[in-house]
Amino acid sequence: MTFTHTETYPAPLPLRPCVGVVLFNAQGLVLVGRHRPKWAAQRASYVGDAVWQLPQGGIEPREPSRETAFRELWEETGVRNASLIAEIPGWLTYLLPPELLGIALKGKYAGHRLRWYAMRFEGDDSEIDLFSFNRVDIDLQQYVPLVRDRRVLALHARAVMTDPDAGAEVPFYFQPTLGGPDDLRGFRHFRFRDRNTLLFQAEYRWEIFTAVDGAIFYDIGKVAPRRQDFNLSEFERDFGIGFRFGTSNGVFLRVEGAFGSAAGAHFVLRFGNVF
Repeated sequence: MTFTHTETYPAPLPLRPCVGVVLFNAQGLVLVGRHRPKWAAQRASYVGDAVWQLPQGGIEPREPSRETAFRELWEETGVRNASLIAEIPGWLTYLLPPELLGIALKGKYAGHRLRWYAMRFEGDDSEIDLFSFNRVDIDLQQYVPLVRDRRVLALHARAVMTDPDAGAEVPFYFQPTLGGPDDLRGFRHFRFRDRNTLLFQAEYRWEIFTAVDGAIFYDIGKVAPRRQDFNLSEFERDFGIGFRFGTSNGVFLRVEGAFGSAAGAHFVLRFGNVF
């Protein structure tokens, strides 16, 4: 069989580089998982109740595809004891059907550019973990009006705590994150990830003129594997200034500059308020 790939395809969006894993046990059976895609609620008639899928996932920048295959296998199934049997010699291209463009794959990709790996499972069945855990989300907001309600001190606190069952893990893709235009604005999207997160935000907002507000803000947050690891001296921080454009129904656009973080300056153009 010959595998070919071309960089020319009939879609305006790029292809997502991915790997897929076919995992065989000693009896020659293949591990397949059943799940509901995040976009299924928008196209329920297309996929029905759920779909079956082999372990697969995206390749991180500068990550060798073979390392991605072992990482994705562990993140999605808990399997660490596996050996490589073979890999296809090239890349396969999968394009989404037209009705799912802009919906599936977070709306960012036209399909997959994917390499498949065959692996042999060398562990015990108990290694295939369903990642059983409990999660608690706490979100608190307080708004203090100042100067005849023309200025506001806005305060926000959020905590996400997870507690895995004995012998279980919190999977990578379910761990809470920090970073991006809605929490730690001085860092890129999902810059920090672990079992537990704490976030505190403060904004001083004032009316410049009708439909335009100014704001100065300060964000502080941290992720940690254990709740007892939180230490205020080691929190990530940023500060900045921004402008909000809105109507009587609320903010529809904000433009911000975030500074003071270890990642340098970041600029935000976002629809909707931060909190």
